[in-house]
Amino acid sequence: MATEEELRKEKLFIEIIIKRQKMIEMAQVNGMNSKETIELSQELDKLLNKYQQMVSSDEKNQSIFHPMKWTLTNPFVATVEK
Repeated sequence: MATEEELRKEKLFIEIIIKRQKMIEMAQVNGMNSKETIELSQELDKLLNKYQQMVSSDEKNQSIFHPMKWTLTNPFVATVEK
């Protein structure tokens, strides 16, 4: 069963995927330099930074007592690295 932290991370990962798709679609319609595309890009950057902080925090909290590292490859599949 997933922990609250894992669920938050998965939710954020899904938000990133959705925001990225919106940004791509906006760029196709309005261009890469449009105000709307740039705003979506900045929002995506914030989400990515937040996700990276969560992942970094997880890695810092792992010690010799937690030798396995979980990697989220997509919102529904996790793999274990040894």
